Amino acid sequence: MKHKLTIFDRFFHAFREIALYHHDSLEFRAKIYAVMVVANSDYGEERNNKKRNDNHDICEFDKLEIISEEIYPKDIRRQNALLLTIREYVNKIREPNGLGLDELIFNIEKKLKRKPRFVEKINIEHLKNLAKCPTDEESDIYQKRIISFLERLKSSYSNDKNKQVVDQKSEIHNEDIDLDEVVKNI
Repeated sequence: MKHKLTIFDRFFHAFREIALYHHDSLEFRAKIYAVMVVANSDYGEERNNKKRNDNHDICEFDKLEIISEEIYPKDIRRQNALLLTIREYVNKIREPNGLGLDELIFNIEKKLKRKPRFVEKINIEHLKNLAKCPTDEESDIYQKRIISFLERLKSSYSNDKNKQVVDQKSEIHNEDIDLDEVVKNI
């Protein structure tokens, strides 16, 4: 990491649910970026080769530092918390009998159903930038599928949000008409 992590940063990360305002948002972003990192690494047969995985992740984590600075430009504590949380999820996915990549993708979709406003946290340009790190053909295809899936989710929830706004406006308009009729009848 470019930023030197202090004991306070590690404490902040460990108790992020209490210490961080809107920690859910940070967790959601961390899950998305962790999926992309693992999708471009030796997740399969060589997943237990931690040294190879750490070396392979250098490109992604360099880009993630830049991304975290763009997301939280004035808050180095949040930048570090995001990077540590991403690394935590990556390690959980790589652990045998740990969190699975498919489970994490399902968790992202489930979180969006509960909190549709999180759709704004999905930045496709950031994901495409992460996908530019060196990869094999299979990982490249997998990352593109993940990006495509997230784009579909984003457009689906964006369309739903726009539809809700239009429906609310039409309800308000219809209520105005009903009020006008009531006033005329009086």
